[in-house]
Amino acid sequence: MPVTRFEITQRRPLAGGRAFGEVGAYEELKGRLRLAIDPQHSANRAITDVALAPRTQPGASRSRRTSRSVCPSIGHGSQAGSSWTS
Repeated sequence: MPVTRFEITQRRPLAGGRAFGEVGAYEELKGRLRLAIDPQHSANRAITDVALAPRTQPGASRSRRTSRSVCPSIGHGSQAGSSWTS
């Protein structure tokens, strides 16, 4: 599912800005993901009622969901590390 937009609604340091090893501090991003899918694609047929969803002019079906990501803070040492999204 391609993400067409990510709106950040909250950005804050994780664990009060405490550093985690060589990676450094992490931050939490909360927001809304906007997605577009092709209801005709075989990978999307398992989605309940996808055939009934409204479509845009090119035929894509759009949806949105809330998201929470944890990732290394930009500008705080190394940017290598892990991120986590739910």
